[in-house]
Amino acid sequence: MMKNKHVILLHARIKESTLTDARFAEEVMRVHPRTLRRWKGAYTPIPPLQRAFLENPQPLTWPKEAP
Repeated sequence: MMKNKHVILLHARIKESTLTDARFAEEVMRVHPRTLRRWKGAYTPIPPLQRAFLENPQPLTWPKEAP
């Protein structure tokens, strides 16, 4: 089975982070480590919001409150 680009990106982002899979799951992706394992193995699809983050892992800039 061929891995999709988001599964490949997920593996790359984890490696870039130098975090353990468990810490990456909990602190970066905000999911249970088991969920991350399922994504890494391509057993369950990565949701759209997380796919977008993997493509562009920049912090979001929130709108400033008007004075």
